[in-house]
Amino acid sequence: MSMAAGRIGCTGCDFEGFLQHRPVTVVYCFDDGTEVEAHREFAWCKACDGIRDVEASSPAVEPLEAELVNLQALAERGNYRIKQWFTGLLGHKDPELEDKIAALEGQIRLTRRKGNRSRCLRCESEDTHALFDFTHACGGHLRPAPTNPDPASDFDPDAGGIRFSYGTETICLDEDGRLVD
Repeated sequence: MSMAAGRIGCTGCDFEGFLQHRPVTVVYCFDDGTEVEAHREFAWCKACDGIRDVEASSPAVEPLEAELVNLQALAERGNYRIKQWFTGLLGHKDPELEDKIAALEGQIRLTRRKGNRSRCLRCESEDTHALFDFTHACGGHLRPAPTNPDPASDFDPDAGGIRFSYGTETICLDEDGRLVD
């Protein structure tokens, strides 16, 4: 379930936070040099006492393994090998299938290593909670805050107000989810 963009409020107090939507790629760097790309999610970090970027939830391993078996079977077919041989003769390389296989193997490895951990990408705390399931210190719950009904508001993204453009940010983590310099 996704959360509406923008402001987040609390039902029990005057807390107001913001979801900062920007392109972020998380790269896990394993000790053997393998790099696996992943995503981030928004969650509440108890250590930071705020809404933060955290490691994305891990997908189920079984569907990834089934897809990997299918791709490996496709790569073993004779017609695929012949295609690779001809493209190699012409000086071209078609690594698309091999890249998909390598990416899936990396995702499976990461999922097994990471488990259900969702570490904060700022302070590295594992004490993070999904925004919808979180009970704020006041006893209230976080929810999307209503947008300003005044269309002239500079902060209402639906009114065509101020917008920001962010460059892609890459966050590098080791295989344990700790920030790498």
